[in-house]
Amino acid sequence: MNIKNGLKKINGYYFKKKLVTSIIVGVFAIAAGVGAGIVIDKFVLGQISANYDGMDAGDYSMDTDSFMEKYNALGNCDDYSTKFTPAEMINIGFTLYKRFDNTMSITKGTVHAAGTEQLIRAANVKADGEYLEESISLGVIPVATRTYQNSENIRLIRGTNIQAEGAVWPDECVVYTNEEYIEDFGKTPSDPCIYIISSKTITESSITRDGTDYVISTKLTKKSSVLNYIRQMKSISNLKEYPSFNKMEITFTLDSNLLIKKAVTSEAYFARTSSGLGSTCDGGVTIEYFTDGNFTIPDRNTPINYSYQGAK
Repeated sequence: MNIKNGLKKINGYYFKKKLVTSIIVGVFAIAAGVGAGIVIDKFVLGQISANYDGMDAGDYSMDTDSFMEKYNALGNCDDYSTKFTPAEMINIGFTLYKRFDNTMSITKGTVHAAGTEQLIRAANVKADGEYLEESISLGVIPVATRTYQNSENIRLIRGTNIQAEGAVWPDECVVYTNEEYIEDFGKTPSDPCIYIISSKTITESSITRDGTDYVISTKLTKKSSVLNYIRQMKSISNLKEYPSFNKMEITFTLDSNLLIKKAVTSEAYFARTSSGLGSTCDGGVTIEYFTDGNFTIPDRNTPINYSYQGAK
């Protein structure tokens, strides 16, 4: 990763290639509305971290063209689980979601560890071809970021005066190209899922019906499914190395046409800070995806509506 020290103010913004923040107690990296974070449970020095050398996210991702062509040709179907694999169904769900011009996802969760509680809030808004991603972690050490993406660049802002439903967002920001942002954070705000979901990363799965909805429970690989996520965690948390996962499980809810409605995550991992201290960690969030509102990207002084529950 290319790192340049110092800030330069241009057109009212501060430019820098790399954002580094040292936080010991709680960092929650919630991108595309998916991801838990780090809460220190106990400090350890001896655990060996996972080795991701030679692993490339592209080798484990799915090419959606073939099964999207099949999906488009099918028309209405009473039971898509007889036509597609769980991995295909989930990827269809996110592909359909990305087709909408106006969307919002809301993420909420609470993590407990070592007698502490960390409250998680996150949102992702798509409107007029632009994107906003907000992440708030409120606990012993509050953390908040907003990322704005347009056709020219990606701007990341760190919040102050952090509360459960928002923060104060200053003028100063870190500006990236799409390529630089992906290198550091694994994905851009325009991608609704930071985890790699494919036939190569799902180790166990089951499908049930809840009314007309499909509920797909998955257990994922501990390395290949998180190749994008570990970049995000390392960059935001200033970790010494990439985290090593002990558990990664996600339950997805898709509607009768396979559009993604909800994802519930449960994960456990070991992470080591730049100081060398390590922590066993666990977390989980619920993400709801909406396509039924008139969503707009708020300016810096406008908070996200975290109470939104869908158009009535």
